[in-house]
Amino acid sequence: MLTAALFLLCSVAIYAVCLAIDLNTALKGVYVLLACTMVLLLLHTEDMQLSRLSEFEIQPTQATRLVLTLTVLSLIIGTATDVLLVPVTVTLALGNGLIVVQIFGRERQRIHLFGQILLINSLLPALKYLRTGFYGANDTLKHVRYVEMLLQDGTPASIPEVYAEIPGFHVLVGTVSALTDIPPYDALMVSGLILFSLVLPLVGYILTTVLLQNESVSLLVAAILPVVSPNPVYATYLFPQVLGIFIGFFIIFLTYRSLQTFSASRLVGLVTLLSIAMVAVHHLSIIIVGGILGFAIVMGKVSQHWNPHTNVPSPLPLIVLLATAFIFWIEIASEFIIALAFAISSIIVPSSSGSITTSRHAFGLPLPEESVIEAALAIFSPIGLHNMVLAVLFLFGTFAFIYSNRPDWDRASASPILLFGTGVSLLVLKTPLPLRGIVRMRQAAVLFFTLLIALGAYHLYKRHNWGRVIVAILLITTALSGHLIAGTAIVDVDDELNRQQSFSNLEYQQLEAEAGFIKRHTDKSVTSDWLSRWMMYRFGISDLHWLEVKNGTIAMNSDLFLYRNQWTNHEVLIKTTPYRFGSFYISDDYLHGTIDQESKIYTAGKTGLLWTSERKNPT
Repeated sequence: MLTAALFLLCSVAIYAVCLAIDLNTALKGVYVLLACTMVLLLLHTEDMQLSRLSEFEIQPTQATRLVLTLTVLSLIIGTATDVLLVPVTVTLALGNGLIVVQIFGRERQRIHLFGQILLINSLLPALKYLRTGFYGANDTLKHVRYVEMLLQDGTPASIPEVYAEIPGFHVLVGTVSALTDIPPYDALMVSGLILFSLVLPLVGYILTTVLLQNESVSLLVAAILPVVSPNPVYATYLFPQVLGIFIGFFIIFLTYRSLQTFSASRLVGLVTLLSIAMVAVHHLSIIIVGGILGFAIVMGKVSQHWNPHTNVPSPLPLIVLLATAFIFWIEIASEFIIALAFAISSIIVPSSSGSITTSRHAFGLPLPEESVIEAALAIFSPIGLHNMVLAVLFLFGTFAFIYSNRPDWDRASASPILLFGTGVSLLVLKTPLPLRGIVRMRQAAVLFFTLLIALGAYHLYKRHNWGRVIVAILLITTALSGHLIAGTAIVDVDDELNRQQSFSNLEYQQLEAEAGFIKRHTDKSVTSDWLSRWMMYRFGISDLHWLEVKNGTIAMNSDLFLYRNQWTNHEVLIKTTPYRFGSFYISDDYLHGTIDQESKIYTAGKTGLLWTSERKNPT
């Protein structure tokens, strides 16, 4: 009855969205209806006869050997050939299926499960790292260059921007680089892979164990958390805020763990150290983590009114966190105010598409427009399937949270956080909310949302005779779709907007050759798009200008203009104001027609330099 009511409510909501926004947006939201339908079917087939598949068991050692063998074979095949889809899909499907079998099996060993989770979730990031010359646009380019500056000069003062004051991220990556004798880019990629394939599952497991005190749910969180978008993205796209939020997870853990073991003085000492580390990495992350702690404390107090046994976390960590941040913010007051204003504006300023771009242009071809049929088929795209599965588990988790009379998990400790997980579902699931900066908040939200969907998976297993099979299928679908969204190794397009996020070895070498030519033969300024500009900066070119579109044409506002043939295959990001972006699409004929009309002074193949010093006018 409840699910039927939810189905009706979602139908009305999507119809309202269709009227208020547009038909394409409403069609993409149909995944909610399909999720409700799946929940209805599962609730009405829960007494189906138990199958042999549901009774399957495997020894942990055998499962680990099998997963290790599949992962190694997939790595070998993926790096030596272009055959990726079959070995990767088989490995992810069998690996995640075996993990579910063991979580709900009679014999389970945590050490083997975490080993398998590490192997499975490191496969695609490792393939992306090994198969591309350089992966991760924008932030990765910038921060790798900053780490190189730090290692070269031996002082954080050499790092530009506010990061000279908060060099924690660069010191960490630089330390990994120095200790392992690998380049900063490789150190950054390895750090991200370890954090999101091993440390994140452990953090999720430990926090869930403290909150819910249920081993099965905790292990489900460890298995699901690395594959819920955007976590697969961050495994190969590590930047300061990601690491800052990561440190915040440990503060949240200490806040709840202190209810059982820590004295006040020990708690204050540990939280102070972690707060200093967080400030040194990314000072604005404190706002997000502080908000989570504040919400948990307030909701804990509210919950005590109808459940006196509710465990309310200590306010000490929040006080220490904010005090540490305040002391630091006083030291860099001007930079902080600017950064905070930008962070707030990037979140609350509406955009009809939810994109960071404010303007779109097209040269030699019409602007890409999504048809109604494409919008309808988007339900079955990786993004649609990912959100659909998460919505199914979310509904089951909400049902278990609200209606479990005598749950075998700690409701008193978990209620405030589960309520928070319910609220942040709007940040994790795909919605038509017109907010541009919402993606920056998802990393913190995903952890608490995953607590709820893991509870839903556990409830589904307990309620349905085929529960273990269904949970395995849902986890496999989540893992495959999550990695596809991240643009890891299976597909060529890098995200739903088709912006370039990686460079092949050939393109990387050609851009390096362009930079070498500029350093050897001229001291002139260079104009290019957002991504190419950062790549030139990566190779030590500092006199750079942003590409602009003026009066409907591409402007050449400096002595040299850098172009790339890859522009014709992607949406090209350009900067329009200090904190806003635009983009353009360009046809192959238009690009090469422009090149033929200009003075080309150097080409490395699929990239080149045009001499534009004499006129500096739009093309």
